[in-house]
This record gives sequence, C-alpha cells and structure tokens, in this order.
Amino acid sequence: MGRYVADELGQDGDFGTVAPAQRADLVLPDAVPLEDLAHLTERAGVMARRRWLDPEFLDDGSKALEAKDRDVR
Repeated sequence: MGRYVADELGQDGDFGTVAPAQRADLVLPDAVPLEDLAHLTERAGVMARRRWLDPEFLDDGSKALEAKDRDVR
C-alpha cells in the first residue's frame, strides 16, 4: 500500500503501513469485513492523528455533515 501511494498518488509513501515512526490512521470494524463489506460501516472506532474517535463521535460528525449538506442545497 505504501508503494502504491507513493508511486500512483504522488505522496511520500508514509501511508498504508503500520510501523514505528509512520503515520497510521486505523478503522476498527465491529465485525469481519471479509464476511460482508457492509461490516465496514459497523465501526468500533477510528484512530486518526493519534486520537481515538468513538462511534458516537463519528455519528455526530456524520449528522452534522448531512445537515450542512442539506443547508447548501
């Protein structure tokens, strides 16, 4: 993944790897996505920029974005 990001997307290659000193955002699913890709929407949480985002926080953010989108239309 890191090589794809570097080669195809022109980024620095620090993305897509989990290793010391690398940037790593992580989606922790509540179920096995290999069984059903819909499980990717069933999140236990997200680790982003060294901050744990629980499902309630993510849902609140999604609702706020949906409301903002409705206001723009």
